[in-house]
Amino acid sequence: MANARERSQIRLLGVAGRKRSDITLLAVTKKFPAAVIQEAYDLGLREFGENYVQEFERKRTELPGCAALTPLDPIRMLFWSAVVNGIVAVPLMIAMMVVVSSRKVMGKFVASSALKIFGICATALMVLVVAAMLITSVRG
Repeated sequence: MANARERSQIRLLGVAGRKRSDITLLAVTKKFPAAVIQEAYDLGLREFGENYVQEFERKRTELPGCAALTPLDPIRMLFWSAVVNGIVAVPLMIAMMVVVSSRKVMGKFVASSALKIFGICATALMVLVVAAMLITSVRG
């Protein structure tokens, strides 16, 4: 049972050409006791992830047959967090360039021409890198 925010994110995936059946909502159970996981299961969640092997083993025995408890690879999670950060950085960099270039907003602290050029180049490079990453991931 996804909340409103999760449903809107799932709708956005449809815009990207993904089907709802391609998406799995995974609840991360790090540092949550088995009772909380059981409560989430009772509310409709069926997929759970745990990144500590010992915790994974303990919770799996405490919740037999209750849910699909998946071990998470911390290195893979770091990789995907870096991917998401890279994508999110683009609109933030654009907004930052707009703000630091505005004399109305920044007053006497407006960015110099050299800083504006450097910032625009860095933002453009980031846009190209993210576009290349998205294109290569779609093409396979």
